[in-house]
Amino acid sequence: MVKLYHLIKQTGRLLFAVILLALPVTAVHGQTEADLSVPAEYIRDLTLPGSNNHFLRPARITVDRSHQEIYVADVGNGRVLIFDDRGTLRFQFSTIAQCGSPIDLAVGPQGQIFVLGTVSDGRQVFVYDYDGLFLREINVGDSAAGAGSDIAGIAVDDANLVYALDQAGLRVICVRDDGTFVHQFPILADVDSTQRAELVFGSPTIVGDQLFLPVSSRGTVYRYSLQGDISGTIGHGGTGIGELNFPVAAAVADNGLIMVLDKHRFNVECFSPAGKFLGEFGGKGISPGWFFHPTWLTVDGQDQVYVGQIFKNKIQLCRIPAFIQRRLAEETVGQTPSGTNSPTDIAADHPAISQTVKADKVNKSQE
Repeated sequence: MVKLYHLIKQTGRLLFAVILLALPVTAVHGQTEADLSVPAEYIRDLTLPGSNNHFLRPARITVDRSHQEIYVADVGNGRVLIFDDRGTLRFQFSTIAQCGSPIDLAVGPQGQIFVLGTVSDGRQVFVYDYDGLFLREINVGDSAAGAGSDIAGIAVDDANLVYALDQAGLRVICVRDDGTFVHQFPILADVDSTQRAELVFGSPTIVGDQLFLPVSSRGTVYRYSLQGDISGTIGHGGTGIGELNFPVAAAVADNGLIMVLDKHRFNVECFSPAGKFLGEFGGKGISPGWFFHPTWLTVDGQDQVYVGQIFKNKIQLCRIPAFIQRRLAEETVGQTPSGTNSPTDIAADHPAISQTVKADKVNKSQE
């Protein structure tokens, strides 16, 4: 009887050990990997009035938070659309007379609308007022020194300066709204010359004094100061939960939450201001709340996320999951405000840039 008791006891221990081994080892604060990846909390589609009025290949989506207006570049119809925060169409204007289709757009602090479009001699920036009245054309490539340019995207800062991503020259060119050249800085200078021609970029975004640049082919988002100093990276390449397979857009909420749209993982991945993965939402599908190769992302002042895709010409409005907001609050307690993390702090979570930060500190100490 005693032997039987010990046998049962040992068997129970073995069974308990097997159960422990079977549990996910990636639990974080009581949450497993599966808990950190959830479907999107779908609110509604952004739609147009009239049965025959639809988006056709929607491109950049951006928000003017000072007026809570949502701007959409409607490529297929050669127009820019402006909605209020309830999803009602406020007005629209055509870009066909100046540049055909709007490839990209940005809204300045003074209400000016900057549109990237194509003309016979390449891509240029066209400036409109807040009523859609055409003001002027900016040839960004001609304003900067160096080789010919291939402008892939634009962003505007709080001082109404335009930052253009030159994909051919691997640089960012900064100009005033009248086209006057201000400065330029190189990007991805750390990449080997043999790999530079294969780089693929997403759309640049400026939040405060930082420029977020998705490098799709490297599975990460670079973060630069507006003077061109690298201050960190967000995420790393991969196909698993919390990894970036092909990031194409980034957005930052008012509370500092950084969101990255992954076209090939069909979701939105969320990070703290210091770059720590907090969770993700979305997934592959065609039903409401699911995405299929999404390409554009923005967030409004109500922590609502707009995700656009060419397939079925959809723009969906989703809510940031509560657990991600909660984890962000836990991470930021006692930390510096959003956007003010030092390069040293960021480098601790991103070994790839730690050497850059160390070298910069050494150089400054020798000045």
